[in-house]
Amino acid sequence: MKNEITKKINTVGKYGRIVSKIMKGISLACAIVILVCTLIVCLFLPAGTLKFDGTAQGRLSYNTEQRAIGFDDMENKHMKFMGAELKIDFEESADQTQENVNNIDISASAEKFTDKQLKVYGGLFGFGIVCILVSIYVIFMFVVKLCKALEVCHSPFEADVITAMKKLGYSFIPFGVISILNNGISAPSVIMTVLVVMLFVNIFKYGAELQQEADDTV
Repeated sequence: MKNEITKKINTVGKYGRIVSKIMKGISLACAIVILVCTLIVCLFLPAGTLKFDGTAQGRLSYNTEQRAIGFDDMENKHMKFMGAELKIDFEESADQTQENVNNIDISASAEKFTDKQLKVYGGLFGFGIVCILVSIYVIFMFVVKLCKALEVCHSPFEADVITAMKKLGYSFIPFGVISILNNGISAPSVIMTVLVVMLFVNIFKYGAELQQEADDTV
């Protein structure tokens, strides 16, 4: 006979399974759409269709007496990426119309971006997003398995629940690695996430051992 707490855990597992299945389907669908779009852009777009050569300008104003951040470290950036020249220039000057106000003029430009370069860059970016979405799909796949185990369990300390939780912890590793390679999240964040999940796994494993000892005593 299940007690009230176990019934609530089963209910959470049931609705969690439904939600995680939906999220798993959404992540897979998004991955497929982005993959198809990336392949179309990289493989089937006619030569000369894409070209980028432009500039952008903006101005940032701040009160020199109240600013909470410093702008002294800003440096002009001139770099080359895949043969294209990228420039980001910063110029700071005092505002002539307002006292104690400085203006920072920002100018960005990109030159010589051909369709071939855009295809390569777009392909790398698109495939990177697809890899992240696939890794998210894998995570939700193991979330579904954990929710299934919780939905039918008689105790959260059962072996199936602990095994599902452990696999879920490992499933974060591919997502973390891909995100780090795509400059999405930092390595310490990935390590901390996996460690927290594994900590809960060991806590539940210890709880299972205590429950087994209690059952044997009875």
